[in-house]
Amino acid sequence: MDTVLEQSSNAWTALAVTHVADAARFGTVEVVGGCVQAFLEKGRATAGWINAGLYAIRRAAIETIPRERPSSLEMDHFPRWAIEQRLVALEVPPPLYDIGTPDGWAETDRALAISPMG
Repeated sequence: MDTVLEQSSNAWTALAVTHVADAARFGTVEVVGGCVQAFLEKGRATAGWINAGLYAIRRAAIETIPRERPSSLEMDHFPRWAIEQRLVALEVPPPLYDIGTPDGWAETDRALAISPMG
């Protein structure tokens, strides 16, 4: 991911994205020429790129985040950085294991149990 980030002098963050057949429960990431353009809301049953949850972030980006109140990278900062063309995408192959749901956690657990590295 660092290599992707280094290729763009303007980028503050590299975001891993993966392609799924049905992005309805995730929302999609609009990527053009390797740059994140926008984040589209959940609910659209369509194939698309989704946030894979892995980031490389420059210190300069972190220093722009206000410390006096809680915030979310995904909701508060990534959309703004995309508008400012400071967010690049790294396309990674599926599968995506979503550990944010009980079914996803169980699927991940099963995948790791049969993995040669598990």
